[in-house]
Amino acid sequence: MRTVTIELADEYAEPLERLAQDRALSLDAFLGLAIDRDVVAFLQQLARRWMPRARWDELVRGEGCRICHDLKNDQPATEEGFVICDLGVTRLRLRPNQFVPGYCVLTCLEHVREPYELDAVKQRAFFEDLMCAGRAIEQVMRPDKMNFEILGNGMPHLHCHIKPRFYGDSFPGIPMNENARTVLLNPQEYADRVTAIRIAISKAAPTT
Repeated sequence: MRTVTIELADEYAEPLERLAQDRALSLDAFLGLAIDRDVVAFLQQLARRWMPRARWDELVRGEGCRICHDLKNDQPATEEGFVICDLGVTRLRLRPNQFVPGYCVLTCLEHVREPYELDAVKQRAFFEDLMCAGRAIEQVMRPDKMNFEILGNGMPHLHCHIKPRFYGDSFPGIPMNENARTVLLNPQEYADRVTAIRIAISKAAPTT
């Protein structure tokens, strides 16, 4: 353990002191916790590396794609989450970790890397599915904002993370880290949330 002296201008120190007091901490302890958290995040980022190029190219082609494998599973619940429904060209799942209440993933049933790799009809259907799913999740969860994230940097199979955002959450002004904590529900709570979203979708889905 090392002791480090930090000099802060009053304009920065005063609001930080108020934040520390709100948490019943000294300013030193508060800054120490903040720095520890950021250092851990920095080290985690350094540890991340692109997968081998050959493996990436295989996944782009759909070889060994975990998402494709999961889509072939007809079970209502897998490691990927709980099936809400299939829409026009997608499947919607409620994710097991509900740290972000109502967090779902909409997955394209066809293996493509990007939306524009679908033909024109399926492109429209994909975004119609996405809007239908997002609207239904908003109706059920009543968030203040909806976030839609099409990423796929780890698994290049078209899917979109749908994350309700609530005023006062832990990530003001930045994207939500849905895995910052793990919140698991009991079986009935999952079932209730899936059913509520499914009913909302059934009232507005462009295709079922």
